[in-house]
Formats: sequence, C-alpha cells, structure tokens
Amino acid sequence: MGVPTLTKDAMFSDPLTLTLASTSKSFNRTNVSGASSAYTESSTGAYQLLITHFVGKRQRDQLRLNWSKVVSDPYATGRSFPVSASAFVTLDTPLLGFSNAEKTDMLFGLCDSITRSTGSLNSGLISQQI
Repeated sequence: MGVPTLTKDAMFSDPLTLTLASTSKSFNRTNVSGASSAYTESSTGAYQLLITHFVGKRQRDQLRLNWSKVVSDPYATGRSFPVSASAFVTLDTPLLGFSNAEKTDMLFGLCDSITRSTGSLNSGLISQQI
C-alpha cells in the first residue's frame, strides 16, 4: 500500500449510465482535465456528473451530480429563472493507513444507508434532521 498517484490511464467507461427518478440516463464524457472528468446527460444536458481526484497531504475522491433546470416564478406570472442543485459523495483519506477495501467498506456503508430501499438517512437529511 504505497502513496497514491493519479493517472489518466484509468478512466471510467464512456458513456456512463445513472438511474434518476426511475429512468436510465446516459452520460457522455464531455471533458477531461488533469485528474477530473465531466460527463453530461446526453438527451437534455440538464445533468452533469463530475468525477474529481486530488492528492496532496490527503487524498480526496469525489462524485458530484449537478442538475440544472428552468422553473416558473411563483410570484410573477410569465417569468421563469434558472435553478441548480448538487449531490456529492467525497471520500477524504490520509495518503497511508486505509486499504482500498477499507475505503470501499466506508463508502458502501454510507451509500447503502441512503438508498431508496432503506431511506432512513435520506429522508432525515432532506427533512433537515440532525
């Protein structure tokens, strides 16, 4: 288990598929820059998936889903404005001391607790429980 290094040789497939609101959506790779890549949802472009990695004193790996849309202004008839939202998962670890298996266990433990099937942490987070 050595100090991690970043390489462009290891890339996710293109396109990637995510299921959003029970609908499978295809995301095409639209940008690669350093240790980051962007995938944009192919049918409307409303969603963007960002995958970033940073290695400094710590290693930070992040998946981020952005959603942009235009909504009607509830206070002014005929007006609309753009809004956006983001959801992301960040794994922040020291350079040494955690194996890939331990990092995977930590990530899956968190993600499994917010799935639709169990949902307790998901609904609590959205309803601003602490």
